[in-house]
Amino acid sequence: MWPLSYLLLTGAIVGIVRHLPARAARGVLALAVLVQAVDLHGIHRERRRTAHDPAFHEWVNPFVSNRWPRIARPYRHLVLAPPPQCAEAALSRENALQFAAANGLTVNTGTLSRHSEMARARYCQQLRADMAAGRLESDTLYVLTPEGAAAVRAAPGGNLCGTIDAVTICSTPESSLAWQRYAAPRD
Repeated sequence: MWPLSYLLLTGAIVGIVRHLPARAARGVLALAVLVQAVDLHGIHRERRRTAHDPAFHEWVNPFVSNRWPRIARPYRHLVLAPPPQCAEAALSRENALQFAAANGLTVNTGTLSRHSEMARARYCQQLRADMAAGRLESDTLYVLTPEGAAAVRAAPGGNLCGTIDAVTICSTPESSLAWQRYAAPRD
């Protein structure tokens, strides 16, 4: 996608420069740069803040046990509840992405340059409601905060939660066999 984007951008710039008088072309291109700077100001500010945080330069892998690939095998999805785009997550986005990629799982977090704030808020609200009601999917491994795990366990459905390598996970009773024998129970 990136090569096509760069090609289209280059074509637009060449078209403006060739078809407009020099002064008008400079004005149009300056306006485009200004609009781009205003549009991306928020994401650049967030990236700058994150890059200056000491935690950004330190990698701590919470998935220490060599059992994690076996634990992940029966699942198709990894869900952080909540994910970083909704609230303080149990894992960093980078840890979740690395684990999901290494084990062939989809994950409910990532970084976007543009997103719909309404869609984000709707997703976060639905995920909170699903966790509070104990609505878990059997093909999904959930990573929660200890407080979130307590709420999932208290909800109907008999969902199980445990801790492995200080990572709190929950799943449906049917799919918990992949990790139950390795986990410390969550009270």
